Amino acid sequence: MAGENSLSSVITRNLESLEAGCTQENLNGGNLLVYVDSQSNAPCLYQIRPGANGEGERILIQEYEESNSVSPETMRNIIRQVSEQFPAQGMGLILWSHGTAWLPSNLTSYLRYFGQDGQNYMEINELSEVLNDFHFDFLAFDACYMGSIEVAYALKDCADYLIASPTEILSAGFPYNQIVQPMFASTANVTDIAQRFYNYYNEMSGMMQSASISVIRNEALEEVATACYDIFSHITGEELWNVPLQDVQILEYLSNNYHSLYDFDDYVAHLTSNHPELYTHFQNALNQCVIYKASTSKNYFSRVGMVSIENYSGLSVYAPQQELSKLNTWYQQLSWWNRVYTAWPD
Repeated sequence: MAGENSLSSVITRNLESLEAGCTQENLNGGNLLVYVDSQSNAPCLYQIRPGANGEGERILIQEYEESNSVSPETMRNIIRQVSEQFPAQGMGLILWSHGTAWLPSNLTSYLRYFGQDGQNYMEINELSEVLNDFHFDFLAFDACYMGSIEVAYALKDCADYLIASPTEILSAGFPYNQIVQPMFASTANVTDIAQRFYNYYNEMSGMMQSASISVIRNEALEEVATACYDIFSHITGEELWNVPLQDVQILEYLSNNYHSLYDFDDYVAHLTSNHPELYTHFQNALNQCVIYKASTSKNYFSRVGMVSIENYSGLSVYAPQQELSKLNTWYQQLSWWNRVYTAWPD
């Protein structure tokens, strides 16, 4: 939990929710460790385990000197410490903080990748380097916008499954008391984790009835990449730049001036309007990759309020635009771009 930011006030509520879910039965013999860095306290590592009253209790494992919790060194050290002190046949990881998919932290003051610690952010390439030192049964993001194809592809080798939202997640976050049980099943029930998240918000009303979530089977991402490579091997620069983005489902509202993240399937459908055979290959690959997806009919975005979600494939994608030259250049640093685009059109 990288919480030295505006989310710090909800840390306690999320920890209490975890404690409420940590019964002996739900933990199933496993260990739940939480690294917490808030604005008001030094970073700490806790174990949450069943207490005498039947619910979980928080046990301090270690308190650390103040540090940047979204630095690669800190994250790597904490994960290594936990994996060595609490060895297990399988591990899952939830990353909790702010997030904006692959967008760069140095383009504007508002954009960043995963995590915020004061004025520090973690770029997706840095996150990939850290997590690829380990392997997880699942990786989940309790952070906005991390359900993008670019993020998924960058992290495909560090986990079997990715659980993430391509839109914004309300600050209340995951219903942790409800998802401890599927997290600690003998084989983590990743679709149940995502479904419980969706059901929790879908049963609410007003702006609280807002949730988009998906589960990605990472071993299938390479076939999606192959399908997209075929697409970008055949389309022209004119086809790329002339996608009618006003007709494509927007999944991001981070700027008042432009949009950069769109629904993956809806974008590719428009991109390949003259290449139906390429779109069929893509759809087949995507259906094998996204094994669960759900979205409420509207999603809440902090800048604009409730927005209708009419097309939802479970992942977002960047839509290159000639006027976004800085983002286009930054995009070329990503493993997704290097795998999929044969050349950047003029």
